[in-house]
Amino acid sequence: MRRWKIRKLMVAALYGELSEGDKAVLEQQLSKSRMLREEYDNLRAVVSALPTGEKIDPPVDLFPLVMARLQREMKESQKRFLRLSFYAVPLAAVILMGIGFLLWRTPNTRVSTHVAVLSQEQNSLLFETLREALALKAQGDDVNAAVALQTALETHPNDALAGQAQMELANLYFERLKRYREAYEAYRLLKSKYPRVFASNHQNTSRLDLLEECSQEDFAALHLLDAARTRLGPDLAALEEVVARYPGTQVASLALQEMLTRVMEESAPTDHQPLHALEALKDRCTNPVTVAQINLEMGKAYWKEYQDWETAERLGQQAMQSENPQIVAMAQTFLQELKRYEEAENSLQKATSP
Repeated sequence: MRRWKIRKLMVAALYGELSEGDKAVLEQQLSKSRMLREEYDNLRAVVSALPTGEKIDPPVDLFPLVMARLQREMKESQKRFLRLSFYAVPLAAVILMGIGFLLWRTPNTRVSTHVAVLSQEQNSLLFETLREALALKAQGDDVNAAVALQTALETHPNDALAGQAQMELANLYFERLKRYREAYEAYRLLKSKYPRVFASNHQNTSRLDLLEECSQEDFAALHLLDAARTRLGPDLAALEEVVARYPGTQVASLALQEMLTRVMEESAPTDHQPLHALEALKDRCTNPVTVAQINLEMGKAYWKEYQDWETAERLGQQAMQSENPQIVAMAQTFLQELKRYEEAENSLQKATSP
């Protein structure tokens, strides 16, 4: 069992939040480690030294296990909860520091970097929550990381680091948990309530646009893309199906990019040009809708990279023959843009010729 899990059991045991089964697990773990036993005995001694009748709750930001209880107390008495937030949390932090009880310690350099960036906000009530969530994320415990952030944000929505916590929560839902409905709501809240934090990373905008597009069908397209990505190897049929089912969408573009990446990884370094990869990908695809979209991508490459308007137009005309109305609309737009650009170039050449 990981140390951070054992330490959560320790704190829960001290404050009466542990079931009989968990007590047995804790005792078994303590019997195996003299160092853990000493930590537990030291913490128990500090709690026992408190005045009779006094009970200092664990910091709301540090222990997801106790958060549910604190929420119940908040509903019963809002004033009492606020008093605990401002006084109990710093006092408990001092006690833990005094006995050297470091709960969330991880060698992960990425986490250390994040914490260093946040160091200027250490007086924030959410500072410890962010540090805890990053540690949990580094350990692969994404669910508890999300629980910690969500609970803390509900408690301190106007904290100095609330925007940063909201962005971290949205990223967790999107990247790691693949819970797209929650991610959609989290990014929308980030944009409306913390616009500066939202604007600080262009990735927030692109993800919100993607989620907005997929929300009409309950994010089925994203789930299908995730399933297709899990099928590794040379077989691209699942990804091709995504492109064919959602032509012209951002999800189709992501699936195409995934297919191109795999084709380039399988090819020699000399063939890593996008146009070569598109040609190789086209040869491996069988669905006519997917092939038509690849033709349009190749047409753009011939037009913008090689100024080969004739080949670009030919590929656009091939896409126009598709039976899919979305592909036809995309091909029409492409050919119209190509024609306008070609006419502008011809006019410029005539105006500058002697």
